Amino acid sequence: MAERATVRGDPVRIEWEADGGYVVTLPDIGYGATQGDAFEEALRQAEDLLEEAILGMMANDEDVPSPSSARGRPVVRLPALTAAKVEL
Repeated sequence: MAERATVRGDPVRIEWEADGGYVVTLPDIGYGATQGDAFEEALRQAEDLLEEAILGMMANDEDVPSPSSARGRPVVRLPALTAAKVEL
């Protein structure tokens, strides 16, 4: 039986803003932020931010950190093609 590939999932920090919307950061990456008016929109934006950050690290020959434990935080996933590139 073939093994299933593990899909990378990175925890995010998501905070509600008093003036509306949500701000999302990537604790494992250490930089970058995005936002969305709704929780789900903010998570979709975080997926894009994660992919761009990791592709940028790879393009600059930087080490890509492994995702930490979610510990109750929301998790965003890389698209399958980008996740495969990270694994290589």
